[in-house]
Amino acid sequence: MTTARIVDTSTGLGATKAAVAANADLTVTVTGVGGIPTGAKAVLLSVTGTSSAAGTLTAYQAGTTLPATTSLQMRATENSTTTVLGAASSAGKISIRNASTGTTQIQVDVLGYIQTGTSTNPGVVTPVTPVRISAAASLAASTTRAVQVTGANGVPTGAGAAIVNVTVTSPAVAGGVKVCASGGTVPTNPQIRFGISRAITSQVMIPIGSDGKVIVSNTTTGTMTVAVDLIGYVTTGTVVAGETNITLATPARVADSSTSLAITGPVAAGATVTIPVTGTSGVPVGATGAWVTLTATSPTAVGSLITWATGTTAPTATQLRFIASQPATIVVYAQLAADGTMKIKNTSTGTIQLAVDVAGYTT
Repeated sequence: MTTARIVDTSTGLGATKAAVAANADLTVTVTGVGGIPTGAKAVLLSVTGTSSAAGTLTAYQAGTTLPATTSLQMRATENSTTTVLGAASSAGKISIRNASTGTTQIQVDVLGYIQTGTSTNPGVVTPVTPVRISAAASLAASTTRAVQVTGANGVPTGAGAAIVNVTVTSPAVAGGVKVCASGGTVPTNPQIRFGISRAITSQVMIPIGSDGKVIVSNTTTGTMTVAVDLIGYVTTGTVVAGETNITLATPARVADSSTSLAITGPVAAGATVTIPVTGTSGVPVGATGAWVTLTATSPTAVGSLITWATGTTAPTATQLRFIASQPATIVVYAQLAADGTMKIKNTSTGTIQLAVDVAGYTT
């Protein structure tokens, strides 16, 4: 489906034209708009917050109890964006809590949706009520933490993958965090990148080990505080051809401007690059979309990234926002063209180094 903006509190689109007050909820309709059908079970959204004070946003099903989880970390006056998978209420609504001490402008863009109904077919995404499965606690330099996933909020034994939000706060040094299946292959590149002292929440989809756990690794030389929230899971097995379900792939890098992999040198200001995804790193020719991690490093100016399928119209919605000199990472579902490529545009007035990693795909 085409990415579309459905809520913007700064313009009055889909909500009252006013910043959301401190510690207040914004409740919005997410079905029957932007191409999402009425009755959709869950929605995949890009949520952007711009707050007058540091704080967090938490997205959850309207009409339910506010979970003790985090969807987005915000710094004062900066634009911050995250990917959110969330269940809609029977009325097609979600709520977003502004857990900051300042007012916040919020934008919501549609990325996709999950149809209603129950299925045990392989590759089916099932959202759960968000729950914290690993409390915020210090993680020492170059150490790991095992986090139990199965058995939490209905995640069955044998589930293939978990969709989790990993929150990093107070990192003593800049660096990254890797997440992988317990007993599985550790990815070469971190899925989450951050600058010194900068808090970040990032959603990742990661295989679950045979013991029902995932491993969070601090790859830096300093301490940090890490928390993990469960958002949903993916059923295991081989996806049947023709079904639009998710097939997991071993995380692999398909583009990296710093090494001239698929992108030669830094991405120039306002430039668009074409990334070949299918036929590489286990993604078959004919895949219609991919779960990718976008990482921007060494940005020389504030800006954002936009992704879309080659041959289609570029959306106005952004998938990743960054500021000068600070790394930024996000996981998005990217639609692919018939030739297996996607476009990424650097909207900033400066150059960036860009890396793209694949974690799964749909056919």
